[in-house]
Amino acid sequence: MLLNPRVRAWFGGDRDLARWILLPAVLAPASLVAGWLAGGLVQHGRYDPVQETISVLAGSAASDRWIMTVGLYVLGTCQVLTALGLSAGRARARVLLAVGGLSGLGVAIFPRPEHGPPGIHLVFAAVSIGLLALWPATLGARGPARPLVLTVGGSLVTTAVFLGLLAWLYAAAHGVGALGVAERVDTAVENAWPLVIVLAIRRSSARQTWPVPG
Repeated sequence: MLLNPRVRAWFGGDRDLARWILLPAVLAPASLVAGWLAGGLVQHGRYDPVQETISVLAGSAASDRWIMTVGLYVLGTCQVLTALGLSAGRARARVLLAVGGLSGLGVAIFPRPEHGPPGIHLVFAAVSIGLLALWPATLGARGPARPLVLTVGGSLVTTAVFLGLLAWLYAAAHGVGALGVAERVDTAVENAWPLVIVLAIRRSSARQTWPVPG
């Protein structure tokens, strides 16, 4: 997608968004939600989505674990592709998003075992959600008026909210609250944020009245 030069100047570069970026940006959160909904419906044993995590649906003991596993593979791959296509964005933000997506692939490759501690699965999950919480803070830029999510302040507030969701998830994992709900809210919001950024950049590029930052 050809961006307004004013929008490219915000990010200190001359690149445009990849034409195909909207597809992976939409598929990432869609595959996550579809995976946990479909995976939960086919569980033969007792599964409580309020208290149990998404990882259980892709774990070694799950019924039809391939459903959630495919969803996780699509999710991780789409976040990497979104980072690659977000060529107008700052390099450090794209790197964090891409590594977050790659870590998400690790969650799928190393499922939660039926017995014993989650080990490496938990490590990949923690790295993924951590990086997806932090990457917005590195995206914003100073300058003239622009959508709030693309400003420095908006980016920092976004990361602060994401860190708050992580704190909720941590508390729920230690018995304070509904773990399944906390994980679903956190992962859904974090994985939908790249789509919000893509839409904000596309919408801003269509506007021709904002000055080029000096």
